[in-house]
Amino acid sequence: MCFDYGQKPLHGDLCPIICSAKTGVESVSCVRSQRAGGARGSKSIFTAKLRAGGGTTVMFKSFNLLGPLDQEILSWAQNEKNVASVPSPVSDPIARDTSLLLNFSNIHFSCILHLQLCFFRQPRLNRSDPLMHDNSYLLIRYYADRDIFPQLVGYCGQFYVTEHLHSALDSEVIDDSSTMESWAKRVHLAVELLQLIELIDQENLLMCQVTPSMFGLTASGKVKIMDLDLTLPKALVNSLTSSGKSCSSDYDCSFYDCKSTCSLEANKCIFPVINTNLQIVCEKIFLGWSMPGRLLVPGLLMSVHTPMSLASLLRQCAHYSHSQEIAAHIATRLSDTLAEIDNTLEQHRTP
Repeated sequence: MCFDYGQKPLHGDLCPIICSAKTGVESVSCVRSQRAGGARGSKSIFTAKLRAGGGTTVMFKSFNLLGPLDQEILSWAQNEKNVASVPSPVSDPIARDTSLLLNFSNIHFSCILHLQLCFFRQPRLNRSDPLMHDNSYLLIRYYADRDIFPQLVGYCGQFYVTEHLHSALDSEVIDDSSTMESWAKRVHLAVELLQLIELIDQENLLMCQVTPSMFGLTASGKVKIMDLDLTLPKALVNSLTSSGKSCSSDYDCSFYDCKSTCSLEANKCIFPVINTNLQIVCEKIFLGWSMPGRLLVPGLLMSVHTPMSLASLLRQCAHYSHSQEIAAHIATRLSDTLAEIDNTLEQHRTP
């Protein structure tokens, strides 16, 4: 990146800071490297300390090559008939400022339509910049005032920099489930996750690939989504699950964790997503998750201290064949139950 910056103009407000011998970065540590050839293309993530920020640890993320799935998302986003299906949270006065508008038909929005209206907060990207193809970057910029994704520090070329988040479901929380202190942490974290899910739902977004590593904690203990790769507008996911492709089972119509059904009459995928963010989190985080080389690891809310009533409620929550009314009722009961348990465990929570 810094070689390119020295050889030719490279867009980015952080380029001169990162590539300076005096300010620069140190203590670089690789978090994840995803090689090209898969459905999601290639990506690398690493942490580093910014000398200019007094040694503040930040996260660097890049998006290098697009995979087949990214191309499918881009194709949907570039179709102008889909504009109306993704409501813009930007107020009318901002929308009327035509100086902020970019040409929709000539730009990749990756799946966040109306993004062009939000560029007043940060330096605008050129339509040729690699990050205009990155769903995670666009989400972070688009919802910068929602406090549900990592805060953006800046960018340089194909790399963008965010605040550093610690894993919310690290070994300190999940390894020892026998103590009351651990149980208190687990319940409180579950309450925080429910609050985050409520905010995500308000934005009509779906988390279609939920894993323990997806969630992170800020220094103040706030839960945010750390891995945004498959957090997408509900309208887009519905278009993928109801694309009309041939199917022989429900699996053929589902999009990762976002489930749909196969039409038995037409043998085609014609239905929208049938599960919710909460149902996915109940199934994959609260009840349990799969780990490489293992069958199933007990989830965040599965311990020796779990009341039978809560365990039953979690199983109901994860069952996505309920009607919307029943699912909403279960969600309310779960929220109330966890809030009550959280209050009773306050004395066991360490600061």
